Amino acid sequence: EIKRFAELNESLSQDIQIELTESEHEKSPAIRQFCDELVQKAPKIRVKKEAGDPDEIPSIRIHDGLRYQAIPGGTEIGPFVNALQLKDMGTARIEASAAEQLAKIDLPTHLVIYVSPQCTFCPAAVQQLLPLLALNANVRLTVVDAMTFPELAEADNIQSVPTLILENQFRWTGTIQL
Repeated sequence: EIKRFAELNESLSQDIQIELTESEHEKSPAIRQFCDELVQKAPKIRVKKEAGDPDEIPSIRIHDGLRYQAIPGGTEIGPFVNALQLKDMGTARIEASAAEQLAKIDLPTHLVIYVSPQCTFCPAAVQQLLPLLALNANVRLTVVDAMTFPELAEADNIQSVPTLILENQFRWTGTIQL
């Protein structure tokens, strides 16, 4: 992780800011510690700390469309670093047919993906969703670590990861076809 963050810092063309929303949740100090370590290892990352509601789930907001309710670690470091790089670049590329479909989304759309640091399929699932956020401001994604926040996983009846939920109505588990 230290090496990945150092490489991230070298790859950034400018300083970027992310936001940490803290609360009285028991995991809030661990997420704060992760952000503090990230800033130490990647000084081009700035963290704006905000106080949320006392019972709010703490989160890291990379930009308006992407929020992590997770402490990125293990296999999830790669997509997290890539999300920061995408913020720096401001653009992304996807297959033309997918881009055409994405352009048709004209209403706010919220996706939630449940992951786990031990999951070998989760990074690919998150990674393929990241360009959607850069290409359409109507698409929002929340990445939730099911192990860190079991109360959220239980509320959404998550049995395995990755599980992607669209607008609390549709869900896909396992490999997700973009």
